[in-house]
Parts: sequence; structure tokens; C-alpha cells
Amino acid sequence: MSKIFQERISDRIMRIVGSLLVQEVSDPRLQDLTVTKVVVDRELQYANLYVASFDPEANQGEVMAALRGASSFLRRELSQRLHTRTLPQLRFHWDPTSLYAAEVDALLDSLEIPNEEEPEENNDSTSV
Repeated sequence: MSKIFQERISDRIMRIVGSLLVQEVSDPRLQDLTVTKVVVDRELQYANLYVASFDPEANQGEVMAALRGASSFLRRELSQRLHTRTLPQLRFHWDPTSLYAAEVDALLDSLEIPNEEEPEENNDSTSV
């Protein structure tokens, strides 16, 4: 399978699963969840879906368990919308990027950087 086709399938899976999570999955543990990245292998056997939550209080273990529980529904819906000869198994992974971003923000907020003072204007005016 070509790299372009892999990327196209990954993009379609990301859009479809993201839409399903927002509109059709009713599990409250999956609210505020987004699919950040999808990587499909060359044989289209596996789709690795990376997810993150907008809720900083979200329990990663509970979210992953809920995704495993919803995977058969998501796969069934994908089969109806994707129209490929084979349908990959869905493997969910927690995307730690948002956690790293929060840590970086906290570090930046903790730095005490003095405000730059405006340079004093040179008031040497000579009258001619």
C-alpha cells in the first residue's frame, strides 16, 4: 500500500472516529475526548489511534477501558463508512502531548522574568 493511501485512510479513520465519539457514543467517560493522530500499518491490519482528553481530571485508565468497550461499535460504524476491502483492528493509545504541554505551561508560569522597561527617550533637544 502506498504511503499516500495510508495517510488518506488514517485521515478518514480519524475524522470518522472523532465524529462518532462526539455524536454517537454516549459513555460519559468518553466526553471531551479527541483523536489526535491515527497511524495505519502497510497491510491495513492495525490502526493505532492516539487520543487525548480536554478534561484535565480525566482518568486515563477509565477512558482507555471505555474505548476498548466501544471498539466493536466503532469498528462496525467504520466498516459502514470507510468502504475498504479490509478493516483494521483499532488499537487505542493515550497521547501524552497535552500533559507535556500543561507541564511546560506550568514551568513557564513559574519563571520570574522581569518586565523589560521601555528605553528612556533621549531628551537632548537642541534649538537652532
